[in-house]
Formats: sequence, C-alpha cells, structure tokens
Amino acid sequence: MNAGIRLACRNVDDTAAEGIREAMAGFDAALVLLGEDHLSDEWTRQLQTLVDDPSVAPLVAGLGLRLLYDRAALSQEAVAVAFSRSLSSTSAPKAVGHWLDGFLGSAAEVILQDEVLLALVDDWLSEQGEADFVETLPMLRRAFSGFGATGASTSPDANRPRPDDAAYRP
Repeated sequence: MNAGIRLACRNVDDTAAEGIREAMAGFDAALVLLGEDHLSDEWTRQLQTLVDDPSVAPLVAGLGLRLLYDRAALSQEAVAVAFSRSLSSTSAPKAVGHWLDGFLGSAAEVILQDEVLLALVDDWLSEQGEADFVETLPMLRRAFSGFGATGASTSPDANRPRPDDAAYRP
C-alpha cells in the first residue's frame, strides 16, 4: 500500500478512489496494530504527500488529512490551512463534497466531540454562498449520512418512553 501510493491516487475516478480509501483505512488500522514506528513514520510521510498533491483524488486526500490529524502528525494550524485549501471556493463543489466525505468518513459524528473539527466545518459552511451550498448539498448529505448509524444514542433521554409510546405512563 505504501509504495507508489501517491501515483496510484492521482486522477482516478470515483469508484477507484473509494477502493483506495478502503484500502488506506485498512492499511492504517493494520499499522496501528503492528506498532512498528518505522512503518508508521513512512506511512505518515506518504500521507503528507497525498494531502499536498492537488492531483490526488479528493476522497483520498480528505482521508489522508484525517489520518494525519488523528495521528497528531500535524499542528492544528497546519490542519486548518490544508482544510481551507481543500475546501476553497475555487474547488468544484463535487470535489469539495468528496474531500469532506473522505475527511469525515463513516465517523462524521466525531465533529460533535472535537472542537477543532467542528470549528473547521462550521467556518467552511458559514462561508458558502447559496449556489455553492445547494450544489454541494448532496455530497454533504453523503458525508454526514453516518450520523446515528450505529444505533446507539448518547442522549440520556434516548430510551425514555415518549407520550405516543404504548409504554408511556405519566
């Protein structure tokens, strides 16, 4: 996975990018389990090249930045700069949506617990013009579709009977 990753991720279609994203996530998880510092260091360097290369598929680049963020391999300022650059108004809305989907992945709810990520997403959303927001909306829906998908709720009232439930008795 490590060798040639940058070239393999350039100018690929959406289907190939999705396959690469899955492979990268699996590879990253395996590296964590192995605990080999020299392999992790090389992987971190490769991830940085993906994030810095504008030819890399946005889905893959978004995941690359997220993995670097999760590893604390970049400062918060560096993550904010890369985030802003990738989601700039000069980027096509579809590419922005793919990038955000890669960055948030299947754990979009993490932004509720991470103030830095929440601020990045909130600032970006607040800056969107109506036309760009409408064009990006389908991709945003996809990126945030994982909210609540685990079936677990963090709300203390999640299991409390509601007035319309048969079990409700005031």
